[in-house]
Amino acid sequence: MTEEKINITVPLRRTRNSKTTFSMCVRDAKKCEYVSEWSQKYPVTYSRACRKNWLKFISDYTKLKRKKKHTTKISKITYEKCLESAKNYNVVSEWQEKDVSTYRKACKEKWIDKIIIESGLNNNHREKKAKGIIKRVGRLTFEMCVEDATQCGSIGEWQKKFTGSYSVANTNGWIDTVIEKVGIKRLRNIKGELNLENVTEIASKYETIKDWRNYDYKSYYWAASNGYLQAVKNRVNFRPSRFERDYTIDECAYDAKKYQSLHQWMASGELYGYAKYKNWIDVIIERVGFQKGSSKKGWWYEM
Repeated sequence: MTEEKINITVPLRRTRNSKTTFSMCVRDAKKCEYVSEWSQKYPVTYSRACRKNWLKFISDYTKLKRKKKHTTKISKITYEKCLESAKNYNVVSEWQEKDVSTYRKACKEKWIDKIIIESGLNNNHREKKAKGIIKRVGRLTFEMCVEDATQCGSIGEWQKKFTGSYSVANTNGWIDTVIEKVGIKRLRNIKGELNLENVTEIASKYETIKDWRNYDYKSYYWAASNGYLQAVKNRVNFRPSRFERDYTIDECAYDAKKYQSLHQWMASGELYGYAKYKNWIDVIIERVGFQKGSSKKGWWYEM
């Protein structure tokens, strides 16, 4: 291959449709000393060489060098080196970020718990863990969970203040044992055993269906997925959320007057839902003259 064939003039801007040839890859590789330098300065020709399996041939031909990574063999790291490294940091996450090799060795050899206690990382680590900053909470023991739960008066308080220990207790099935040992009470059924009665009780705490769905989606989803949503609506007198203002009984009666029967008003009336929420249905029936359960259709009286 001659030098004249390699030095081909190419446009400065390369589009997707332009073809990167072997000579272009050799030309760019000759301008660099290391393979990494070639990949950074000329990514187009470097990628082309990788896809076409030209990389080794061009590297040998242009005598490109490869930078050697200075790595410490993990097998040579001892317990003393891990402990010495951990003492330089305040938090386990900082040790993991700054010195990965010793941290991984400690985890692999199961030295991590002992090193955390001896190096003084334990208290700070558990504080971070309780706030939910560190996601790895598998090292918390049953005694630690009991210690955190003792400081709380309910399960909800324990879950908020010590998220890490609560999560470990929940994962390992220690919740009931910890509750019995500490003596805190269950304020809610955390196992998720729902039925129509307790779902109706939960829904009655909210003024509208929208508030119920937003603030307690679990019970709302259970009622909707099991076909009890309408039953809950019939039991709980929700305020209709679609009405922008408060209406009077005269306005509701005037809306009912547009229809010839209670059934038509119920199906198409704009203010029927609001009147039902205010318990005005019987009063409006008497004022308008709707007949309940009458076989005759079209009974309607002027107000």
